[in-house]
Amino acid sequence: MSLRMWPALFAWGAGLIHIAVAAGSPLGVLLPLTALGVAELVWGIVMLRQGRMPLVRTTLAVGVLATLGGLVLALLDLMAWMPLVSSSVMLVAIAGIAAVTLRRAARGHEGRGSDAEASARSAVPAGRALIGVVAGALLVSGLTTPALAQTNAGDYAVPHGEMTGHHGH
Repeated sequence: MSLRMWPALFAWGAGLIHIAVAAGSPLGVLLPLTALGVAELVWGIVMLRQGRMPLVRTTLAVGVLATLGGLVLALLDLMAWMPLVSSSVMLVAIAGIAAVTLRRAARGHEGRGSDAEASARSAVPAGRALIGVVAGALLVSGLTTPALAQTNAGDYAVPHGEMTGHHGH
């Protein structure tokens, strides 16, 4: 279960980045990026709920198109390069997993693999699953945090290492 969670974690990281980039952007960028970010957050929730990747073909297409769209925004100076790279890494990883899922389904492994995967998931020790989830969360936070700092929303965040409020007790 732990590695199967990674696409959901990646979707949440990319979604947060896209929503942060949308904040303070022109309306033509704000609306599509906000919709994309919300869709990514919801997709991650649905994936965890179902235990499998939803809308595999759509996921593959959106991952590729969103990455290309982000590149266009960066070239037009409407998106910083760090958010582009971070979100693209996560989206390409999701698209790659979607492509593998489609390929397995085309080869006929989907039906046979689902029972095997279910038994393998139940056989994974809880400690190993927890390590996988923590590793995925660390990876996503490592990609997401610096990207968020390079957005308009990050510009208005509390400066790192400084305290707000009372200074001198």
